[in-house]
Amino acid sequence: MYQRHTLSEMFDPRVNSFTLVRLVFATAVAYVHALSFAGGTFEPFMMLHARHIENMASISVEGFFIISGFLITRSYVHAPSTPRYLWHRFLRIFPGFWISILVAALIVGPLIVLIKGGSLTAYFSTPVNGPWTFITANGLLSIGQWALADTTEGLPFPIAINGSLWTLRPEFDCYLIVAALGLLGSRIGYRVVLLPALVLAWGALALDAAGLVAAPVLSIGAANATNLKLTVFFLTGSAAYLLAAWLPMRWWLASLAFVSFLLCLWLDLFAQLAPPLLAYIVLWLATRRGGAWLDGWGDISYGVYIYAFPMQQLLAVLGVHRAGPAVYFLASLLLVVPVATLSYRLVEAPSLQLKRWSPWPARRAYQPERVAEPSTLA
Repeated sequence: MYQRHTLSEMFDPRVNSFTLVRLVFATAVAYVHALSFAGGTFEPFMMLHARHIENMASISVEGFFIISGFLITRSYVHAPSTPRYLWHRFLRIFPGFWISILVAALIVGPLIVLIKGGSLTAYFSTPVNGPWTFITANGLLSIGQWALADTTEGLPFPIAINGSLWTLRPEFDCYLIVAALGLLGSRIGYRVVLLPALVLAWGALALDAAGLVAAPVLSIGAANATNLKLTVFFLTGSAAYLLAAWLPMRWWLASLAFVSFLLCLWLDLFAQLAPPLLAYIVLWLATRRGGAWLDGWGDISYGVYIYAFPMQQLLAVLGVHRAGPAVYFLASLLLVVPVATLSYRLVEAPSLQLKRWSPWPARRAYQPERVAEPSTLA
């Protein structure tokens, strides 16, 4: 029986564990937030890291970006045109995001006001940091207003009603980077352009971590070290897709990558060594076929990610966080899973159906070289 050995051979677009891995990452982010709000202490990756910069939430977000880099690059390569690609990316991010902003301003905020015994009239007429400015200031992914009136005052995290949304702008920026690099490489090859871009960004991140050069000096569209780091992980996923035909996938290599990843955390070499190590681990797990059963239920990972934080804020108003991290985390899951499911069924999935419609032409002047995938899916 033929054995699959490379990433391109292991990756089956129809049968894989990408949905499961993304859901695990989204849940891990919610866990760390619940742990923080409830004053918990158990966070394994935080304990491993010498400077306590990386934790399970940040590593999960980086894992998200690796998966996005892999799948979004595939989306670009297979898109009939660059405008079509951008239209598809818009549908994936913006509708769910916009509804989450409306839910926060028009449902979560008023519920908190009522629980606190406040006035809805005063809430909706708040001129500064009110619900209407919350909607208008945050519509383009760059969060211009974090607070929602005084709803979060006195809570464990009083700064924002939804502190998870900050990653969506760098995510969409990476989508634009993929398109820009693709257009730039239309004549000389996508790999020829993207791989040097990854080396440049990764080098800038390593130099910044070593304190030698400030991150924005050498970055590609990243205004700070955090955004640059996410860009590096995204481009690492992109590179993995472009090099999939040559990238061997073995369980022992995944085990070695995991041990090496823990060591780079312990030795405080995360920026210098982690991107390819984490990418190998994430893609090895995501290309397993054991998690494909979850696809039938739909991908609620995006909904879990964007709604867990406001749901936890709502529970904190009720004092649930005082019951301890375990109770608080489980209660937040019981609340967010139905909300995320509704988001997927009523917003995300219907929006993605619009991929088939577009005012832009269906063809482009060039076609990037496609990565070999299982022949049965051609």
